[in-house]
Amino acid sequence: FCDIRGFTTISEQFDAQGLTLFINRFLTPMTRVILQHQGTIDKYMGDCIMAFWNAPLDDAEHARHGCLAALAMFETLEQLNQIRRDEAQHSGQR
Repeated sequence: FCDIRGFTTISEQFDAQGLTLFINRFLTPMTRVILQHQGTIDKYMGDCIMAFWNAPLDDAEHARHGCLAALAMFETLEQLNQIRRDEAQHSGQR
């Protein structure tokens, strides 16, 4: 499972289009990371991604792939947060 901490509070600052853009800018790269590490996306639930490893195909290294995906997702999150900080700085926001 992966979701955005404090999402309800964060979502209150957006209109519908802005929230859709925000969610897509998070879910798309996180999905990419999961798939690159042989994960299977089960479903999306709002800001949450539910994924698993070792199915539908057997993967003898599923635990390793899941852990590598988690680490890569943390790296991706750092990049996404930096992009948001840069955008806020350029627009005069905090």
